[in-house]
Amino acid sequence: MAKNQNKVELGFIYDEPIAIVGIGAIMPDANNIHDFWQNIVNGKNSIKEVPIDRWDPALYHSEDRTVPDKTYSKIGAFVENFKLNPMDYRIPPNVLEQIDPVQQLALAAAKEALEDANYTDEKFPKENTAVIIGNSLGGESMYDVSQRVFFPHIVKSIKATENFSKLTIEDQNKIIQELEREYKKDFKEINEDTMPGELPNIVAGRIAATFNLRGKNITSDAACASSLAAIDIAVKGLQTREFDAAVCGGADRCNNPLSFVKFSKIGALSADGSYPFDDRANGFVQGEGAGMMILKRLSDAEKFGDKIYAIIAGVGSSSDGKGKGITAPNPIGQELAVKRAFASANLKPNDIQLLEGETVVFQESGLQAVVSTLNSDSFDISSNYTFRTGQEETFYDHGRLIRKAGASAPSKKLKIYFMSASYDSTDNGDITTVESYKNFDYGKEIKSVNGFANTDIIDIL
Repeated sequence: MAKNQNKVELGFIYDEPIAIVGIGAIMPDANNIHDFWQNIVNGKNSIKEVPIDRWDPALYHSEDRTVPDKTYSKIGAFVENFKLNPMDYRIPPNVLEQIDPVQQLALAAAKEALEDANYTDEKFPKENTAVIIGNSLGGESMYDVSQRVFFPHIVKSIKATENFSKLTIEDQNKIIQELEREYKKDFKEINEDTMPGELPNIVAGRIAATFNLRGKNITSDAACASSLAAIDIAVKGLQTREFDAAVCGGADRCNNPLSFVKFSKIGALSADGSYPFDDRANGFVQGEGAGMMILKRLSDAEKFGDKIYAIIAGVGSSSDGKGKGITAPNPIGQELAVKRAFASANLKPNDIQLLEGETVVFQESGLQAVVSTLNSDSFDISSNYTFRTGQEETFYDHGRLIRKAGASAPSKKLKIYFMSASYDSTDNGDITTVESYKNFDYGKEIKSVNGFANTDIIDIL
């Protein structure tokens, strides 16, 4: 009783719907939200071999999975032909050179979403607008910079070889000087802009600074569920009146050789393609991009006459607890998240029409958890439910954007959203239910699909 009284006294409405009033995206083969939507409608497949200007497969790839320090996969979905104009953001060109591409993608997607939400209007609450962005590994710049810092270790290793020690000191010095020039030419020199240009927390901070937004800014890291965790934080902050609007979403651009090699040693990548819910499925394909939403309380959005794409009806969270391994999803945790999401949104399984999921692991454990939940509510899954993939594979395959897997979801579909995912012990799980408020502006409904669920291998949202 006291708890409920406190809610009333503080003016909190914990189940208050949240409206999506602006959207923006930079994705593979899509430099804006309109192109992203058209790629979905047209069924475009953006998966390809890694561009040679990103990294050379001849150096890092081997079909033999037992070879140390090599990746057996060299395919992904990459953002190409994207260039940020520093003048649009009042960023000095020399500073832009040190800003990691993931921050640039986030800035561009946030700008589109903010303009879509008419943030320049004097009524837009800039003073109390938060920026909550999901990102896990930062970007690729910090790994490139590290190459410069660790060059002395390479020199030490060369000097320790028997044949090198046989050379004259003069020849040794010449070789080291030539090697240093050749080695470092591909890596930017470190200066005062390097660290802020690569830190994950600056992904959100730079958006707040660029657009003069004075609410809290947070970069959330929940691995594959990072953007879903960002939505969870944003929804709760809006419901508790901590802020009045939020730039929310995720950005990911960390597809360097290190990422490919490490995922390969887990056995997580596919070398063939993306085939969810298919006998050919043998791993996921990495992607990259940024997806942003502007969120407001539904009551405020209606009050100010905002364009409303959809509403977030509820959020549920869980973790796996103790399981088979730190990265192994557990159906028990997944089922808890699904049930909590339904409860939070005050919806029943029969209220949704389509579940969106992804990855081989989800197919085995996440699907088991969802079916268990639905069956417990006497839900006829065979006649009422449509399954759809979580990476736009059915209509548009842009690869799995690992750190922002859930952020592209509200940019894609309409009607009723039921977002769900699987977890492991390394991450918190979030599940969000989203109901449509108005039809999506960018295209017709596809194949009569009127709902979707987003499922991530780590997290449910």
